[in-house]
Amino acid sequence: MMTAIQQDMLTLFLVWNVCSYIMKIQKLQLRYLMSTSKTQKKKWRNPHSKKIIPVESLPVLPHIFAEGFEMTLSDLVLLPCLHQYLSVAMEIGDQSFLGQMPKILLWYNKMMTVPFISETFSRFGICALTFGDVDSDRINSEALIAVCSKQQILKSRRTLKTNMRRDAPLLINKLKSSGIEVKMDKHPNDKIKLSWSDLPEDVQPIQGTVTEERSQRKCQQIENIVSAVTTIALPGHTIVDFCSGSGHVGITLAYLLPECHIALVENKAESLQRAEKRVKNLKLTNITLYNGNLDYYTAKFDIGVSLHACGVATDMVLDKCIQCNAAFVSAPCCYGSVHTTHVITYPRSQKMRNELTEEEYILLGHSADQTPWQFQSEIAKQGKTSMALIDFDRAEAAREKGYNVSVCTMEPPTCSPKNDLLIGIPVNLSC
Repeated sequence: MMTAIQQDMLTLFLVWNVCSYIMKIQKLQLRYLMSTSKTQKKKWRNPHSKKIIPVESLPVLPHIFAEGFEMTLSDLVLLPCLHQYLSVAMEIGDQSFLGQMPKILLWYNKMMTVPFISETFSRFGICALTFGDVDSDRINSEALIAVCSKQQILKSRRTLKTNMRRDAPLLINKLKSSGIEVKMDKHPNDKIKLSWSDLPEDVQPIQGTVTEERSQRKCQQIENIVSAVTTIALPGHTIVDFCSGSGHVGITLAYLLPECHIALVENKAESLQRAEKRVKNLKLTNITLYNGNLDYYTAKFDIGVSLHACGVATDMVLDKCIQCNAAFVSAPCCYGSVHTTHVITYPRSQKMRNELTEEEYILLGHSADQTPWQFQSEIAKQGKTSMALIDFDRAEAAREKGYNVSVCTMEPPTCSPKNDLLIGIPVNLSC
């Protein structure tokens, strides 16, 4: 069994060998072209003499490697990982997987026949695994995963818009007849607006990645989050800005709440570098930057915030807060991209699960994404209603966990088409 260092080194060595091999081929091709250009005259071909071959008559190319009939870097990155998995499975005596992954085993056997790969494994003292003859047609039916064909996917995309126009109003009326009709709450803070002119330049979002044209709307969005947090936060509280980007919300909170500690959690290093520069310019000492996915953040905190975390990320933020018994202030986004994962299932609440199937819920999410800047248009009104119903479900799921939750519209509503704001407070804020 390989160690993590051996696995990384093996991958790098395999990639280096392939790069060297490709460079040798390119040099040979270049020499051939240079020699032929000196000895042969250029032949002009009549474009009308080209033979046209119908695509249907071309042979089907075999899918031998990870991305097709040619080996790519993907194969080299996957090989050490799969070798490690297979080695551990065989070491503990679990060979039940053999009948469930014949295509993968064929690929593994094929990779091990490539000369430089077998040589590289030998250099590291690693023996290739042997599985004998693998029957690719004998696949355990329980292990099959239904995958839509390309034609089915294209067809579903074409019909999605039609289905939304037809079915979204029916779903809204269905929920209404069941007593689920959302009434938006009032924002908890009467004083939402901030005096940005009195704040340092590095606090203002224009100093981050936002253009001046969008700066005013971004300021309004930040004001709604910050003003809601200030009604909850107490001195000594830790506030986490999940999916923080360049830190627009978190940096504003750190400046306005010096007695609280702010954590920015963002998986894009470039965004955090911009945030770090702003933090240094402001000489803030009550803020910490974390580069990584939000599910890797395991420290204790009292309030979690997120501004337009995309789709499932919003629900991951809410779950993270609920697990830590922390309050949350979240403005969701990208409702159409919500989908069941290994950690998140939809609908979120038992009340909504009693009314809608997952398929109906996903369609309602797509309808919620139909929120154009023409706020008074019929499609925008339907999108706003769908958006409110998705957020009602999120709020209800938190209520089932012992939270008091309000769903309000950001002020002014024109600051964003995605202008819902979820505010949840548990009985106590200690994690």
